Amino acid sequence: MREAYCATCGGPLEAFSDHGVQRRRCARCGAVAYRNSKPCVGAIIRRGDRVLLSKRAREPHAGLWDLPGGFLESGEHPEEGVLREVREETGLRAEVVRLVGVQTGKYGDDDTLNLVYELAAEGDAAPADDSLELRWFPLDALPPMAFDHERELLLRMRTT
Repeated sequence: MREAYCATCGGPLEAFSDHGVQRRRCARCGAVAYRNSKPCVGAIIRRGDRVLLSKRAREPHAGLWDLPGGFLESGEHPEEGVLREVREETGLRAEVVRLVGVQTGKYGDDDTLNLVYELAAEGDAAPADDSLELRWFPLDALPPMAFDHERELLLRMRTT
C-alpha cells in the first residue's frame, strides 16, 4: 500500500521523478516519502548436511518452508534480531557463527533487505510463534521454499 499523505505534515503526496526514479513528495512541505526495503534476518542452523526449516503458518506463502527469522525491530542489531527470532520460533538458544549473505527479496508487496546468518545451536527445537512445524532437511533435498533468496543461499551452503 502506498501512502497518500505526508507523514510529516499530512499534506497530499504527488509523484515526481528523481534522477529517473519515481518517488512521491508532499505538495505542502516538500518532504520526500521514500520507500525503503524492510530489514529482515534469517538463520541457517545446520547439523551436518541438514538444515532446520520452518513451515510457515501465515501468509505470505503459508504452508511453504523457510528459514527461522523475521523482521528486525527498530534500532535492533541484526545479530541480536536473528537470535531473538530463532528463540521465538524454535525455542533454541543459539550463537552467531557468521554472516552468510545479504540479499534483497519480497515479503508480500514489501521489498526486504535480508541478512542471513549461520548459527550454532544445540538441543531440540519446537515450533512456536508463526511456525506450523520444524524439520531437518538435507541440503541436497530441500522442500518447496517460500523465498527464493533463502533457497539460493542454502544451495550455496552445499559446497561449504
